[in-house]
Amino acid sequence: MQLNTDNLIELAETGKTGNIELDSMAQVVLHECLSMLKFEVDYYEREKKREQKKQKA
Repeated sequence: MQLNTDNLIELAETGKTGNIELDSMAQVVLHECLSMLKFEVDYYEREKKREQKKQKA
């Protein structure tokens, strides 16, 4: 089975998608990965805005 981004997000949030169900440890690990990725995206966006403000000044 091939997973797309939506499947991975659903797995991270609920622990299952389609006919795949994670055990509790895998669900915790995947959820933590999702949290780290969200943090990185937020950090990247903040840094990008900060750089844009710096260039305008």
